[in-house]
Amino acid sequence: MRIDHLAPPMAILPQANAPRIGSINSFRIAFEILARDDYYDNLLQTSDVQGFRLELRHPRELYLVFSSNEILLSNSFSTAEWHSIEIHFDESKGLSVTLDGKFVFHRTTNDLSRHDLSFDELIAGTGFNRKRTLQGEIKDFFFEAEYKPITKTSQAVKVVSAVAAALSLIGLLWRRPLGAKLPDRAWGRWLAPLLTACPVLVYQLSYFNAFYPVTEGWFSAYAHLINLGDAPYRDFELLIPPAYPYSVAFLQDLFGSSIIALRTVGVALMCGISIALFFILQFGFNRYIAAITATYGTIYYQSGNAFINYDYTQVVTFFMLSGAALLIGYAKTLFSPNRAPEKLRLMCFFAGTMLALAVLTKHSNATVCTATLGVGMLLVMARAGDFSSRLKEIAAGCLGFASPLLIILITLWYQDTLPLFFAQVLSDAAAAKGGAAGILSNAPRSFYRGLSADLIFDLFEHSGKVLLATCLVGCIVLSLERILYRRQIRFHWSDWYPHHTSRNTLTVNLALTSATMLVMCVWVERSGLCHDCFKFVNIDTWVQGDSIPASILLTAFGIVVSLPIFMYRPSSTSAFWLVVSTFGIGLAWGNGTSAGFSEVGAFLGVSLAVGAALSVGRGLSLPSLISLALIVSASDYLIDKKYTRPYDWWGVSTASVRGTSCGATSGVLEGMCVPSDTLSRIEDITSSIVSNSSPEDAVYIYPHTPIFYLLSNRRPYHGAVVSWPDFMSMRAALSVTSDLLSSPPKVLVVAELAPGVLEAHERLFRNGAPSPQRAILAAIEALKNDDIVEKILNISDVNGLTISVYRLKHTIDGRHIPIESRGRD
Repeated sequence: MRIDHLAPPMAILPQANAPRIGSINSFRIAFEILARDDYYDNLLQTSDVQGFRLELRHPRELYLVFSSNEILLSNSFSTAEWHSIEIHFDESKGLSVTLDGKFVFHRTTNDLSRHDLSFDELIAGTGFNRKRTLQGEIKDFFFEAEYKPITKTSQAVKVVSAVAAALSLIGLLWRRPLGAKLPDRAWGRWLAPLLTACPVLVYQLSYFNAFYPVTEGWFSAYAHLINLGDAPYRDFELLIPPAYPYSVAFLQDLFGSSIIALRTVGVALMCGISIALFFILQFGFNRYIAAITATYGTIYYQSGNAFINYDYTQVVTFFMLSGAALLIGYAKTLFSPNRAPEKLRLMCFFAGTMLALAVLTKHSNATVCTATLGVGMLLVMARAGDFSSRLKEIAAGCLGFASPLLIILITLWYQDTLPLFFAQVLSDAAAAKGGAAGILSNAPRSFYRGLSADLIFDLFEHSGKVLLATCLVGCIVLSLERILYRRQIRFHWSDWYPHHTSRNTLTVNLALTSATMLVMCVWVERSGLCHDCFKFVNIDTWVQGDSIPASILLTAFGIVVSLPIFMYRPSSTSAFWLVVSTFGIGLAWGNGTSAGFSEVGAFLGVSLAVGAALSVGRGLSLPSLISLALIVSASDYLIDKKYTRPYDWWGVSTASVRGTSCGATSGVLEGMCVPSDTLSRIEDITSSIVSNSSPEDAVYIYPHTPIFYLLSNRRPYHGAVVSWPDFMSMRAALSVTSDLLSSPPKVLVVAELAPGVLEAHERLFRNGAPSPQRAILAAIEALKNDDIVEKILNISDVNGLTISVYRLKHTIDGRHIPIESRGRD
């Protein structure tokens, strides 16, 4: 395809049946471009939100970005001049870039071919969610691609998948479906949570041990120290409450220190999250709709870029969901005719216990979420009347909340670490994130800045398209049904609302169909034999880009609507929407205290939207099918995205889980699939640490790869397990800096961070002020310049990191350290 000239605004459409990088052998893009300024992001990008793009950044730096790679092509890209750019990719030869006739980049890599990036649109200008067009022109644009041959295997998989999907849908629409009597059976109540957990279980088992990022293992290192007899806060710094490290230590005591044991527990944890979410949603929706919604909500939840299934974020989410489920059930029970006071108090007690465990796991997220949930509950209690009973229930909740707190505080008092606990978990942790005021205000301010009329319009546009398609196609199908059954072609609104039994029957079959299709989707995507077989609707940009702000707006809208309705005429329905909306705002706000808005904070709002869409069409074949197509398509996209890039965090990225050649792991990494080349690099670093230190020596690993403490069986220098910017206090960082300059360790392991990582944290948490990590880096640089340490190993591309190992060459007073004195295992 060739285009002679384009001026803004512009969107380049290569061809109707656009290729994807994963389905072609090679491609070539060539064009000439004139840029007017360097204050926009993307010169050119693919339509896929994962992005293959050319970014022009201030000051005049041109980057090529794909997957987790950022390659500087030019640091002096002149504006107001025409430049010729050619990008060529060949699966066998790699990727090369030519700028103004000169090769500026070449790499023999299959990183690109592992990603199924789409060429259905090539956009010139800025990113999709930004409305500023390119301030310049493009001419002589050329694009061509060579397709991979379509194999019989992939064709067979597509045919089998299509037939299975068709059979599932036929079963859904069958006049006397198999599930007709399930809702009336006693064991039918367990079918819905089973349909929730099964797809999540299959999804987790398909990839839970298929990737390993070298930055995993923070809390394994903390737990290992606890099992050695160290006390948190006294022997090593810890900026969170101790419940989670102690839990990991307990699991290590039972199953050993291997990562696979924790990942296995994480599989059960994710199933628990899906079931807890189901129990929340069933109070507002039909239980089978809640099952479908909870399954999708959990798939969406784990689509985040740095998801590890047993991480403390997942633990705090489970406890928060469990506590909220109990409180929402309590709120619904308050307005039902049959309510037992003892049952209400027990629900409040256990809800308080769950919320306390959440606070003791990750206090920043859980405290904010608990507070917002508490506000909603107080409104419900105030309107319910009978204040003496409500006070008893509040007392029961407070007792449940206080019980775990007292156990932890007494334990810390017994260890004589209680003052250190308050100092590190409260003041030091707040200071590391820019102060309490900054922590609480960052999320609302960033969300407000991100709002725009265009975004809100886009959200309404997407919703309107779905509703319009439902209505138009619905009328057509209802007319066809009347023709088939030789009835008059006449539309009645009653056709959309059949009697209760058929609605329930269809809903059961809808849940069965959804679970079946999602399990099939997991199998097909994991095998890698077929992509997009279950993507009936292309909603990638909507799922990835707009769903997070949409979910927050939805929960805020839920509060605005449900609060006056509830205060005017309280009912169990309005109580549900009031409490669940305040809880949704709390999840998003709490997540924003330690990170930007992400799927972890938005999944409840997304689940509510999906549940509402399914409820509107409940019992109706066509609206249900449209909603199901959207859900399965979104799930297919998220599952494919997770398999393609399971982990991508601050420049640390793991390979696709499809087709990865796993090395022979042992010890801590036993049972994990680590690519052979990555495993070899990890072993080289570990061997270098071991051969240049003794087991009694402490080594310093900067800033975020403490797994090497476990692999080398070495203790952390100065108790600094992790030196990450918002996970290390300023006091500890300055103390480590001083000790490095006065008494350096025998081994230093330094990971080179991707460009902009420290700057991003400084903007987010310190208003642009330098972080204390810069002092640590300056101290390490001083040790190198003074010939105190020498580099003995430098390894690149360890999950995208370059890691260097230094050994102590001289003491600070100038004495030489002979090799034999370093000690060996």
